[in-house]
Amino acid sequence: MKQRETELILQAARLYYEEEFSQDEVAKKLNTSRSNISRMLTAARRLGYVEIRVIAPTSQIGRAHV
Repeated sequence: MKQRETELILQAARLYYEEEFSQDEVAKKLNTSRSNISRMLTAARRLGYVEIRVIAPTSQIGRAHV
């Protein structure tokens, strides 16, 4: 992967996950399409740049069968 591509993926991930921009807002800021942003965010997760975890409170673990 080229360095510029990696930088764009990281920038998109930071704007979306850390700054809480919508995918449309990220697309406008990076001058690309929303579908490209979606692909970049998927790549960020696949490449290990982004990790998403769900942490349930201990009192809820027994009731997770909803």
